Amino acid sequence: MSQYSTLLAQQADVSGTPMSDLPAWVRSHLTERLNVNVLAKAVAMTPRTFARQFESHFKATPARWVQALRVEAACERLVAEDLPLKVVARLTGFRDEKSLRRALSQHLAMSPKIYRTRFGMRRGDAQTDLAPAAHVSPGPHRMLALECSADVTSVDRPVRRRRSLQ
Repeated sequence: MSQYSTLLAQQADVSGTPMSDLPAWVRSHLTERLNVNVLAKAVAMTPRTFARQFESHFKATPARWVQALRVEAACERLVAEDLPLKVVARLTGFRDEKSLRRALSQHLAMSPKIYRTRFGMRRGDAQTDLAPAAHVSPGPHRMLALECSADVTSVDRPVRRRRSLQ
């Protein structure tokens, strides 16, 4: 599935710098604790040098940037998979589903349920249908730009609905 993502845009922006592998590295370590010391070690820098260079390259604090990548990963899972929110939160590095809800609300101004309902693939969607990919800007303005991909493949499987215990 080829989708526009913050990750790809950021890798292009920092190519040729010590930070060039950081977006992919963070994306593959989302479930771990990712503070300045850990991120600095990943790019072989001191924490102070890392913090200074990070802000000049990414125009965000490391914490906000990591959260934006986690939100992007959660959005991808909400759209593509029918997993419980607790599982999506765990797989994308959020402490719990409440943290995921709060982050989605801050970045996208909507709940995970609304996001999944609005952008999720539904049973019977044609292979040529367009599926949005969330582009969560880690910058201070937190904007959502929906990009579409025409080569998304849909698996024809029943959608499992969870019953509410209310």
